[in-house]
Amino acid sequence: MREPPVIGLEKLKLHLTQVELILRSAADPSAQLKLQLDQNGDPVVAGIVGGGCERANRTRGLTTPIAPWIDLRGGLWAWFGYREEWSIRTSGNHPTFAFRASSLTVHFGFKATDPKPQMFRAEWAGPVEIASQWTMQGGDAGHPHWQFDAMDSLLAPAKIEEANVFAEILRAEFEEGAPKDFVATNAAASEVSDVVAARSLASLHFASAAHWWHRSQGGNHAHVPTDENQIRVWLSKTLSYLAQELQRI
Repeated sequence: MREPPVIGLEKLKLHLTQVELILRSAADPSAQLKLQLDQNGDPVVAGIVGGGCERANRTRGLTTPIAPWIDLRGGLWAWFGYREEWSIRTSGNHPTFAFRASSLTVHFGFKATDPKPQMFRAEWAGPVEIASQWTMQGGDAGHPHWQFDAMDSLLAPAKIEEANVFAEILRAEFEEGAPKDFVATNAAASEVSDVVAARSLASLHFASAAHWWHRSQGGNHAHVPTDENQIRVWLSKTLSYLAQELQRI
């Protein structure tokens, strides 16, 4: 496993300056977007801030600033959040930083109105060093990848709890040998739909760079960026592609 990009502090700051330009050019001007680096802790974390940004819940994590991005008409906007992590590696008097992860989250919502649910995300996680060996995060998951969060974001917690209870009832009935069509005729369609909707998809990694049709690269769906420039190119092209696709909504 190849190690991730490892760079010094000045090069990291230069990289993040260029990332900020990519994000700022994509966001609506009202966002007044900036990229802020938090060096308190390991990994160091870069995230967006801005006078026109608002806060939203990440599907997995605390609230985070998101920037208005694309007007979906009718007052509804697509928003994005961004987070980039670099692990600290001590080397003499000058620490270096190893790329850990980049995450672009996409939210839908109205300005100055909650909530703004997280619909999906594009992520690129690098390897982490364990016992002097570099190991990809997420096991055999694809990197970079997409993850879909809409079902988790839109289904209320109380509804998920009710669905889980109902799922246990269904499971028990099947295990006790209930007739095949018993559940279908005795359960409301809405209850069955809730059980299906409550099954989380957010933990699934949908590989976005898998060359499965090439025999020579058929099994390779986890890629490590060779340098910080590849991270920026991936981010820029992901934003451009999504901006194109979101016009379909």
